[in-house]
Amino acid sequence: LLEQQSQTGRILAPCYDAFQPLLKVEYDDYYVNQIVYQIKQSYQTKVTVSDLIQHIDVSESYAMRTFKDHVGITIVNYLNRYRILQSLQLFDRHYKHYE
Repeated sequence: LLEQQSQTGRILAPCYDAFQPLLKVEYDDYYVNQIVYQIKQSYQTKVTVSDLIQHIDVSESYAMRTFKDHVGITIVNYLNRYRILQSLQLFDRHYKHYE
């Protein structure tokens, strides 16, 4: 069991490192912050970029361009990475529960 824990830790560590930028609390753009908030609220459902920006008064192209300029990745990429990060955290919590 200890060997399996050690191996799992080695596998997950680089994953967490790769997703750390997603944990940034706030960006210097109002619209980007609103999109991130919407992603965190709705990542468990089937959601589109249009769904994410419906609460802010900007075009989809402007939102996508602004998000990529500030975050460095697309909205869809951020959403997918955020989903993966959440699943890794669930896996990690579940695994620690049975230690």
